[in-house]
Amino acid sequence: MRVKSLVSRGEGQLVVGGIPGQAAGFIDRDQVEEVERALIDAGTVLVCAVAGCRGVGKTQVAAAVARSAVARGWGLVAWVSGETRDALLAGLALVTEGLGVADPERDAVWSATRLRAELQSRQAEGLLVVDNAIDPEALTEWLPATGGTRVVVTSTDRNIISRGSRVDVGVFTRPESIRYLQGQAGRDDPAGVELVARAVEDSPLGLSQAAAVLRTRPGLTCAELARRIDEEPLARSLPREKGCDYPKGVAEAILQAVDLVIGPDATPETDPTFLERVLLTVAVLSPTGVSLDLLVHILAPGEEDLDSERRRVEDALAVPVGASLLERSEDGTAVLMHRLIAHALRDRSGPYLGELLVEIGERLGDLIPGEPHAWQQQTGVAPSAEHIVHLWTVAVNAPSLMDREGIVERLVPVQRRAIQHLIDTAGLRRATAISARTLSDIERVLGADHPDTFASRDDLADAYEAADDVERAISLYEAILADRQRVLGADHPDTFTSRDNLAHVYMRVGDPGRAIPMHEATLADRQRVLGADHPDTFTSRDNLAGAYSLAGDLGQAIPLYEAIIVDRQRVLGADHHDTFASRRDLVDACEDAGDLERVILLCEAALTDTERVLGVNHLDAYGWRYILIEAYESSGVPGRAIPLREANLAFLQRVLGADHPDTFTSRDNLAGAYEAAEQAHERPLASSEEIRGQELH
Repeated sequence: MRVKSLVSRGEGQLVVGGIPGQAAGFIDRDQVEEVERALIDAGTVLVCAVAGCRGVGKTQVAAAVARSAVARGWGLVAWVSGETRDALLAGLALVTEGLGVADPERDAVWSATRLRAELQSRQAEGLLVVDNAIDPEALTEWLPATGGTRVVVTSTDRNIISRGSRVDVGVFTRPESIRYLQGQAGRDDPAGVELVARAVEDSPLGLSQAAAVLRTRPGLTCAELARRIDEEPLARSLPREKGCDYPKGVAEAILQAVDLVIGPDATPETDPTFLERVLLTVAVLSPTGVSLDLLVHILAPGEEDLDSERRRVEDALAVPVGASLLERSEDGTAVLMHRLIAHALRDRSGPYLGELLVEIGERLGDLIPGEPHAWQQQTGVAPSAEHIVHLWTVAVNAPSLMDREGIVERLVPVQRRAIQHLIDTAGLRRATAISARTLSDIERVLGADHPDTFASRDDLADAYEAADDVERAISLYEAILADRQRVLGADHPDTFTSRDNLAHVYMRVGDPGRAIPMHEATLADRQRVLGADHPDTFTSRDNLAGAYSLAGDLGQAIPLYEAIIVDRQRVLGADHHDTFASRRDLVDACEDAGDLERVILLCEAALTDTERVLGVNHLDAYGWRYILIEAYESSGVPGRAIPLREANLAFLQRVLGADHPDTFTSRDNLAGAYEAAEQAHERPLASSEEIRGQELH
């Protein structure tokens, strides 16, 4: 399943992100006009910090400004979360995708850098909202300082930015509270309404929860609700977050509203078990918003009648939306939950929370493809990876989680898959940061010598290596090998893997004197302990042949690759992907040896087999065609490469789109191939001018 990104386009307008819809009974506060006036008067750019404590309506003020910008037709309106550095980078990367300026390698940090440059060069009016920002350094680094794009930042930190204007948002005035409650609760009881407003200390979030309770329970008096809020047991109240208190009574009002929907006083309109599942699912996922497509996938995996399941989810959402526990995004494609409400729901879930985290994590993990499909599906998969990272944070920190060790152990494979997806799609700096935090979490929860801790250390070393930080990778791989030998023994399969990893990175830094003997020793040990036909033994033979090849010893590398292919065909079959991988290794070695004739023969056979087994539209077929194109052209027969270039151009148009830079390059290369064929007196299928002319249409 591919989950849609929250990007929409109108005529001359790009809207990115889940802008919250207008809350029921929204009061047009003075701060909305104040922010809009500051933005309009700013000229080029203004960073406006809407500061205040949680639950006072900062996000609603910013959302009202964003909706106004959309209505005015501003060319760009983008909404991103600043909840974490990772969420901020992911949101900014989505904006670059929409603008077409994403880093070609899809590195989120570089994309954020490119976005800043793009926004500073744009003179058209635009708006970027960073909601709930917590990282001053990231904001300074990536927000534009010039240009026509205005910036609104919401935060509880009054000093998170040093430039622009600041608009403070506090609780409602008492008259605003009374007006809100009377309108939303429909109660003509000024004295009782004031008691409720006093109980929640005029907090907009607390008032919205109280209004929902009063609206749904006409027999409940305002005075009784105020008493319940005041007397809510401390055991059910939420702990105050460090550095950011919220008004007294807010948590208590939230819990009253939760009880209204899924507690003992809930109405039987919707299956309460399913409704609780819907709410808790949103509560453990990223507060940036959950798309309805993804929510349906999580709640109804494998269901054939998805339209029916979607209607069921939509019907269930109507109840908590009406109770102000959830809100819909402005375009209706996503649902959002306030962080304090999510906190309350997780806190009251008890032992159910752990199993829910595992179940949701596994379903999200199913959406993340492995290599080589990660690159093709990265945009659609990115939200799933972001939700997994947030879900992991909930699992390692939730105070109410029972059996934390058991739950973390079951979530480790899912978190590792999300990290690997970031590595596979070149989100290397983010992958390194998340991997380091994950390792710290696992060590804290499971201990330094737990197998999952070792695996997480491998992930971090892999991320360092992928990011070209080889010195840190070597240091970590050496430490992992020493610890695995100490804990598991020299002949454990995981110890062999650590030796292979270390030898590989030694080879990468140009140290064959250490790498090759280590590969040879590991191969001998795997043959002795695991057997000659074990998959890990084949891997060792591959690694040794690769080391020989990199060292320039093709006389040993090529015969070893040939023997591996024979044995893999015997054990795994001719069509197994590992057999194909060995055939590719042999081609690379023959290329290094300058044997183009053999390269062509090997590639032609491999392409035929790949298209037969996987189809002409598979990424592996694209790869074999690419190698064969280069071989044909290097051999002086460019006309034979033209059908392959045409097939690869069609592949890129389908996967990346007609306007992607790689598609343009492929089209230009095809035109060049026609020119070369013409010069070699080979008959092309079209002229180079016709092909290049397609770029203009």
